[in-house]
Amino acid sequence: PDGLSLSRLSSLRRLSTARAAILRAIQVIILGDSGVGKTSLMNQYVNKKFTGQYKATIGADFLTKEVVVDGRVVTM
Repeated sequence: PDGLSLSRLSSLRRLSTARAAILRAIQVIILGDSGVGKTSLMNQYVNKKFTGQYKATIGADFLTKEVVVDGRVVTM
């Protein structure tokens, strides 16, 4: 027969829901000219720290933070 059986469709839906619960991640990319405060902004948000003494970031900088959105933990 054409299409999916109800049991197969139900299994796929459960798998999709479980995978979505595990893979909740948001990527935030901050772009801007040199010296405008991208690193300061990231450190303030992620680490709740501010310092006026930063060296220029060469390349890329990566930080992660877990936040709760609509009652779910999301990794940014």
